[in-house]
Amino acid sequence: TFGPQWREEYVAEYVSIIERHAQVIAGQLFGHLHEDSFRIAPSPRVTLPIFIAGAVSPVFKNNPSYRVWKYHGNDLKDFTVYGARLDMERPQERLEFREMYRALDVFGLDSLAASEWQAKVAEQLPRNGTVWARYLDALWLRSAPETSAEFASLGGVRYRELSACAMLHVRADEFARCAKRGVASAAAA
Repeated sequence: TFGPQWREEYVAEYVSIIERHAQVIAGQLFGHLHEDSFRIAPSPRVTLPIFIAGAVSPVFKNNPSYRVWKYHGNDLKDFTVYGARLDMERPQERLEFREMYRALDVFGLDSLAASEWQAKVAEQLPRNGTVWARYLDALWLRSAPETSAEFASLGGVRYRELSACAMLHVRADEFARCAKRGVASAAAA
């Protein structure tokens, strides 16, 4: 589903805070959604996206995962996602976490800049099947097989457009405009 995560007044206040302090924000690292994703902050002053990490808890049929960040000083350089597969049929004695992907490599990014994520991932999702497949793999690679299949089947252009609009627009009214016009026409505007 593509509903807002926050009430609009909270979004406005959050954007106001990150704009005022953009020069000292090294990164915006979030969790909660039980999936690996990102959002572009609605301000050109904010140079990194909102990074959303997966979860260790398998509440929504996701396999456990975590991120390890590579940084230099205050600059985020890359992240690596590690995950383990749960056996949904029987008890497990142990989990083995392994490297699943590195962000720069899997998406062909030169940096973690919001402009890179926007141009090379979000705006490509609606019509670039390779980028869409990589995004689904990163998003759901650690998920239970039936969940992966369920989401892979949502590969129609409309679903892909809505996914991209959600990444590009955290405000409900901007998302609605993008969803109505489509990402390609919204990006050109």
